[in-house]
Amino acid sequence: MMNLPTTEEVEKLTLRAIAVYAARCARRATPLLRGLLDDEIIELPLRMAEKLGSERHLDISDTAAAPLAAAQIAAAMDSLNTRQAKLAALSLTRVADVVSMVLNAATNPTREEWTRGQRMRAARSAVKTPVHVVHALGKAAASIAIEAARSDYEVLLNEFKEHQNVVLGEPIELSEEWWKKNRK
Repeated sequence: MMNLPTTEEVEKLTLRAIAVYAARCARRATPLLRGLLDDEIIELPLRMAEKLGSERHLDISDTAAAPLAAAQIAAAMDSLNTRQAKLAALSLTRVADVVSMVLNAATNPTREEWTRGQRMRAARSAVKTPVHVVHALGKAAASIAIEAARSDYEVLLNEFKEHQNVVLGEPIELSEEWWKKNRK
């Protein structure tokens, strides 16, 4: 069985790749939340992360909007009755955290030490996202979710390379065709 990427591995990705990785992992658990939470609550952090990862222009307003999205999800979690649904929702709060930290890192490049800290915290939240997803989906789907997360990481690493310094990186194509083409 494959292992999920570590914080150290994810931290070497571009900032955009960290955001896309977290969003792709969390999106796998969203079927557990459909019909239980408002679609806008589910989609908002995912759209923010995907926009951050795929568009050249950074939407700085998402720096403030991301924590609000996380707070909405956290408030809605009280209405969820199963551990699996709560874990799926928790993965969405992680995505919102990643968006906030990536934007903080990307918009303050002259504060090198602080920027590295934001990237490290983004990577930590990003690697916790598939852990929540794996537990939410249960044993039957765990190996598939782990393999998908590892594969997403490897595609991002192969396409955008490893970076020791904090790098925003180029926008990332989000179409499934692009992902299929770039998988080994």
